[in-house]
Amino acid sequence: MSHPPGDSGAFPAPIYAETVLGPNFEEAKQHFLDALLEIHYAHTRMLAAQGILTASEEQLLLKALDGLDLEEIARTRYDGSCEDLFFFVEGLLRRACGDLAGKMHTARSRNDIDITLFRMAQRRQLLGLASAIGELRAVLIDLAARNLETVMPAHTHTQPAQPITWPIICAPPLNSWSAIRPASKPPSLASTCARWAPAPSRPPASPSTAA
Repeated sequence: MSHPPGDSGAFPAPIYAETVLGPNFEEAKQHFLDALLEIHYAHTRMLAAQGILTASEEQLLLKALDGLDLEEIARTRYDGSCEDLFFFVEGLLRRACGDLAGKMHTARSRNDIDITLFRMAQRRQLLGLASAIGELRAVLIDLAARNLETVMPAHTHTQPAQPITWPIICAPPLNSWSAIRPASKPPSLASTCARWAPAPSRPPASPSTAA
């Protein structure tokens, strides 16, 4: 098999390292390193609790994990010596405790690790998003409460503008976001919603026509 100029056929090919593995390595350090190490700690303790690791093996593995220099890992640039962040961390652990590092992976696969750390990272991002939406919702509620009588023009389907109040404009996003449960609950909507609705325009039924 012939190879392009500058490509010896060894893994990884320069263009693959530059365009795929290198960027993936940087993104993994930024988004998944903390989750990966948390998984390593938890799985090591589980293996020891189940008697798969001895107490001394557990301590050696935990010591190796404790000894990882996260700032050094963050500064490391991808050089093609390993496939990704997982194998880079694996190499550091093997350097610290030898082949025992491989025993940490008993009863799990790379796919198990990947799906777990993806969910952990996604959960952190979703909680941050929910918190931000909660803060925005609180601002809109406060803004609506301070502008109960502020009149705004409402354009709908190219029809002439109709007068409405500012809280009515705020209502749709507030209602949409009401199902989101951020870490800190925004102010209650009940105290302001009561004043948003217009008074009934139809007069009450007379005693003679009431059912």
